[in-house]
Amino acid sequence: MQVEFFAKLFLPNIDMVSVEDRDRLLIAALTRNDPPLNHVIRQFHCVPVTPDGTRLRQPTKLVDPGSTVAQLYLPADARFPHGADTYARPEIVDCLRRLGMKRSASDLTWAEVRTAALSSNSIHQRVIEKKRNKNLCTINTKILSMCKIIKRSLVCSLQTHTHV
Repeated sequence: MQVEFFAKLFLPNIDMVSVEDRDRLLIAALTRNDPPLNHVIRQFHCVPVTPDGTRLRQPTKLVDPGSTVAQLYLPADARFPHGADTYARPEIVDCLRRLGMKRSASDLTWAEVRTAALSSNSIHQRVIEKKRNKNLCTINTKILSMCKIIKRSLVCSLQTHTHV
């Protein structure tokens, strides 16, 4: 009965359920560790992911945040369970592991390895851009400081010349 409810009503319509009800029902189902129910859950995009929990993913598309595979992804890649008090709790992460959450390199498909490699180029580019932006801010600060010194010097010079 519960498997049928999840398979035919709850999971196919999960977007229509309030976040509170969704989380309460799904977390209860995950902690039951019922094989037929796990099989159904595994098939649906139902677990909120980082960065903000608005996107849902299948458990088999998730990445264990404590694994070595996690180093290939950023929170913005929407691969980690979201919610320190819900789906990212250690006991729920354990449940998600049983449902196929990726933990090691052998869990990744070639397509996922390729995507992670392309993403690492993007990460490298973001690091370079961040350093560049930091350097630009430093240079701008120095230029503004020099402008203030020049302004003071001009004001002093003008005051001196107007008093003569």
